[in-house]
Amino acid sequence: MKQRWAVTWRDKYRIAAAYPPVAPTGLAGTPGVMQISLSWLPAFDATGYNVWRSTTRGSGYVLNGAASTTAYTDNSARIGIKYFYVVSATNTWGESANSQEIEAIMPPPGTVIKIR
Repeated sequence: MKQRWAVTWRDKYRIAAAYPPVAPTGLAGTPGVMQISLSWLPAFDATGYNVWRSTTRGSGYVLNGAASTTAYTDNSARIGIKYFYVVSATNTWGESANSQEIEAIMPPPGTVIKIR
């Protein structure tokens, strides 16, 4: 009797998950009351995300926190300081490159924020 081998979709493409995820896209920030809220689009094969922050454009990023979803709230931001954020995606196999950088500044209390 001949044996037939069944190859499932998961078996056939399992190797695809043996690489770090791609960099997240669509990073956006919204200043709020004593916080800056960040969101981004999901990265393929990501199981988590690292949020990096700097006060210098393009360098000096320090890990600000981790998220398991595509949203993060920075409650440690200070009023009037301009921050630069990037996000990287993670999985079992490693960490992606950084997303594009955005800048955000938390306005003083009572400031009216206009969204255009």
